[in-house]
Amino acid sequence: MNVQNGRVFRLHLSPAPPAGRGFLARLVWLIGAAVATVAVAIGAVLALLAAAVVAVLAAFAAGIMWLTGAFRRKPPQRRADDAPDGVIEARRMGHRWVAYGWDQAGR
Repeated sequence: MNVQNGRVFRLHLSPAPPAGRGFLARLVWLIGAAVATVAVAIGAVLALLAAAVVAVLAAFAAGIMWLTGAFRRKPPQRRADDAPDGVIEARRMGHRWVAYGWDQAGR
């Protein structure tokens, strides 16, 4: 029993057709059950359709990302001899940077 705005009302939800109320009550219950079943089936089909649309969009997005990576122009590799004056080579070893050739003019 629910109370709303001072009024008391009852909500009857029955999992089975009402007993002793006649043929019309049973017919209405059967029609309601059939309509509910059809609504659930339509909802399931729409959910599958939405999932298929998301999968197709994800496949298109993956293809576009692959194409952008495949056709991206990569910069040419630079060699140590191409470095401008004053630039030294450094490598990370553990937690420190180690530079080579900073004290030799020939490198």
